[in-house]
This record gives sequence, structure tokens and C-alpha cells, in this order.
Amino acid sequence: MPSLKQTPGKPPDRRYYHRLTLRARLFRVDIDRHAWLNLWHEHFDWEGHGDLGWLHRRRHLSVLLQALARARVELGCASMPSQLFAIVHPRDSASDALYVHTENPHNPDFPYQLSGRPLETLPPLLAGRVDLALYEVLADVQEDGTTYVIRPRA
Repeated sequence: MPSLKQTPGKPPDRRYYHRLTLRARLFRVDIDRHAWLNLWHEHFDWEGHGDLGWLHRRRHLSVLLQALARARVELGCASMPSQLFAIVHPRDSASDALYVHTENPHNPDFPYQLSGRPLETLPPLLAGRVDLALYEVLADVQEDGTTYVIRPRA
């Protein structure tokens, strides 16, 4: 995977986004290499650059959704049953992540129970970015805000 190291305190530059896009294009779960996955996840914005402004947020969200699409195709051909979903935190880009879960010895919950109500209309953050024919979006409303769960339709 390409390194995403950035100068501390400096907003991401063109090279950073080039490497981030390349990371999404090359993304693989490689599920056949694992005996099991216990809510394995990947963050694409550890530094929280997406919270700097709409352009940064949109770019990081695009990478997350591209990796989700690649994983959906990859896991559709895998021999092991799995669960795939992404969680988007509108106020905390660093917490956005893509998750893969399988039966495993550490967590008897398979499939993992996701909370939230299904949305028919997407919020502005996801509108035009998530294809509702391919994915279901759940809104999980908590005291500290709403998070969105995106999972492939069966």
C-alpha cells in the first residue's frame, strides 16, 4: 500500500490524494488468506483531514466508497460467508471505516447486528455517492449525533 504520510499540521496536498486514490484502487480484503475476521476494519482518514472542509471530506468519502465497492465484488466471489459494511460519522471523518466480519471464535454474533433505520432518501453527505440499488443505508441516531451504515443489498 502506498504511504500516506503527510507533514504534521499541513492540509493534504495533491500527492497525498494521489496516494489515497491509489490505495482505494488497489484495495483488497484478501479474505481467503484469513481463517476468520472479527470486525476487521480499515480507516482511510486516520488524521481526520476530512474534517477540514467539504472538499477534503468528499475526497475521503469517495475513497471509502470505492474500497467498499471493490470489497463487495471481491467478497461476492469468496468461499467464506462474510458480512461487509461501512460506517460514516458525519462529524468525525477519522472514524469512518470499512468493516468485514465472519464467523469467528471471539465473537459469536454472525452476522453482526447493525442498528439504525433504513433510509429511502440519503442525507446530503451521501446523496449522489451511494447507489441505493446496490446498497442499503441505515441511520443510527444517538445522543452524540447520527452515524450512517452502508451495506450491500442481498
